[in-house]
Amino acid sequence: MPLKTVRKTTALHLLLPLLCLAVTACSMGRLVPKAEEPTVLRKSLRISPDARGVAYIADLRDKRKRFVVVGGKKGRQYDDIRRDTLTFNPADPGGGRGTPGINHVAYAAKDGGRWFIVAGGKEGKRYNGIAKRSPVFSPDGKHLAYAAKKEGKWFVVADGKEGKPYNSVVDCTIAFSPDGRHMAYAANEGKEWFIVMDGEEGKRYDAILRDSPVFSPDGRRLAYVAKRNRKWFVVVDGKGGKRYDAILKDSITFSPDGKRLAYAARKDKKWFIVVDGKRGPGYYIVRKNTIAFSPDGKRLAYAAGAGKKEHFVVVDGKEGERYRAIAPGSLFFSPDGKRMAYAASEDKEWFVVVNGEHGPGYDAIVRGSIGFLPDGRMLYAVREGEEHLLVMDEGTMTLAEDIYVRSGSIVFDAPDTLRYLVKKDGEFYPVEERIE
Repeated sequence: MPLKTVRKTTALHLLLPLLCLAVTACSMGRLVPKAEEPTVLRKSLRISPDARGVAYIADLRDKRKRFVVVGGKKGRQYDDIRRDTLTFNPADPGGGRGTPGINHVAYAAKDGGRWFIVAGGKEGKRYNGIAKRSPVFSPDGKHLAYAAKKEGKWFVVADGKEGKPYNSVVDCTIAFSPDGRHMAYAANEGKEWFIVMDGEEGKRYDAILRDSPVFSPDGRRLAYVAKRNRKWFVVVDGKGGKRYDAILKDSITFSPDGKRLAYAARKDKKWFIVVDGKRGPGYYIVRKNTIAFSPDGKRLAYAAGAGKKEHFVVVDGKEGERYRAIAPGSLFFSPDGKRMAYAASEDKEWFVVVNGEHGPGYDAIVRGSIGFLPDGRMLYAVREGEEHLLVMDEGTMTLAEDIYVRSGSIVFDAPDTLRYLVKKDGEFYPVEERIE
């Protein structure tokens, strides 16, 4: 049944203008931009964590200049801006005042042959280089860190203070604990790799896997993937685990209480889950970004496969029904741990499976939209034909036309309120829906 809603769309004077994507011009009716008009740098668009606005990098092709646009406001022009560095402050994307602005993002820019970080609208110290996916905010937004290069050495700059120089700092390894009190990253000296946590160097290894430093939700434990003598293993609390042929990237997952740990590994051409040090059954594949614990940490689910087009979810050790595909990042438990949902596909349709029973089929399930509200109600967004719908336990709701759909673009910040963005004629409208 349809849900009753009240829709609030921001007035025209609060529109978030977007300089046209690709070859679309800002003015209506013109398809090709003039030489002096900027275009949006491909893959640079970012949605604020609260879905109130967007940020992106604009490229002035004729002048070879770039600048960041946030909430319709332009930042300073630079010789270059790295597209993989633009990021919102996660704790304060809009300053508590609604539409985000230049002061609520950070990114790496280049001027006069030197690189530096721009954060809160202020330029940092100049360096010879800035590492990929730098800078990184702490989850509470109070700290900022990035890897920089000077005089042939790499080091981490945290809150403006330079750390110890090394031969290299591994790309994409800077990690903060959830409370922002601890920071870890991987560094290299000669042929030895190690983790640096709060300035203290750990044990030496042959390699450290990118993206592997992971803190537990309570910030007390740290896990990462290391290599020695051609074998990979997970190091937890400073102790190395069993050796395997490979560890699946981004698979380290702590339970919400931080007491349990799971990850995917491979040995003898079989992939399997390792939970609390114990190996599970082997499969053709374990899907990336699918390991999920229940809120109380007692239950575990993940997606595996017996072939390229034969995938299933394993819940508490029991294999579910086979499907053509399982969407990564779609496995979720309800707050009480009694329901488990995920998105699957069969016969060119996508649907959500809850406790082994799948719902109606749609053309697509919006990535990152499946979840449970604190009161236990499940929700997700879908596309059916030209319409986008929000599906909840009690019914469906048609979302606004021209909704801009991508992961993280639909946000619930209250049991009865959601926000998302609408893109029309090259501009973004923040929309708020209240369910009655």
